[in-house]
Amino acid sequence: MQKIIHDELNKETLVYFQTYLLDELNKNKLTVNNIVRTVKDFIVFLEHEDLELNAKSIKKYLHLIQDSLRESSFITKVSAVRQFVNWLNIENNPFLDKDFNFNRTEIDYFTQAELDEKISQEQFSFNELLIRTFYEMHLSIDDLINLRLKDFNQANASFVIRGQKIFCSEKLASLAKQYLKKYREVRANQAFYQTQIDDHFFIRENSQSPLLAIELSKIIRFYDFSLNKLKRSRIINLIKSGYDEDAIYNLLAIKISAFYDQFKPKQNYRLLKAYADFHPRSSKK
Repeated sequence: MQKIIHDELNKETLVYFQTYLLDELNKNKLTVNNIVRTVKDFIVFLEHEDLELNAKSIKKYLHLIQDSLRESSFITKVSAVRQFVNWLNIENNPFLDKDFNFNRTEIDYFTQAELDEKISQEQFSFNELLIRTFYEMHLSIDDLINLRLKDFNQANASFVIRGQKIFCSEKLASLAKQYLKKYREVRANQAFYQTQIDDHFFIRENSQSPLLAIELSKIIRFYDFSLNKLKRSRIINLIKSGYDEDAIYNLLAIKISAFYDQFKPKQNYRLLKAYADFHPRSSKK
């Protein structure tokens, strides 16, 4: 459904902004169309919420979109809003304020402790198994519902995902084994017939039918989660635990975007230089 700008002045402003991008900055037309589309959504948001353009309303909008977008798309939209606000040259432009920085202090994510508190159960919980698998394996909804019985190895507690063996936590491995024993007795008894091991790993609770995307979405919303926030939380928690990009790739078979640079520990370049200059095992020696 196309969003509509109702305020005539806002419509005119958007046209002038588009002309500025095309004629004065000589931006590619496709790029301009994407920028204008984002700015249009932002203006509609301001109109709908009856908000003035200021730091508070901008932050509110960015909080709104961050959980519905992947990192690269989110960064692109932040850039578009920044260009528009800078072009307007308003007095209270938050992007020119040194104290305004939509960085890690503004990005929503769950700590591992928060996540555990929300989903942990003493007894076996089908929902906990789903959420933990989605989170730990860094999956999309389609990835999760298309997991096959043959993708899980009980012996070494791992899933084969993205062409790589990815190991589970003890908690997830225990839940998966309990699930197979309770719901998938054939698999648990090691009856490896091709027609069985190629079946979906996840089926509906108390059923033999495959889990559907809409059902999984309901379960995730029940916990007041969003898909992107869960997946983002996984990467941020790994970084905070000391994993670098190579370690994350080896663990999950994914490359993380530049979006996560802000969460990485800052290098002490003075110490690095001192090491390079004076340490006997430095490459300079």
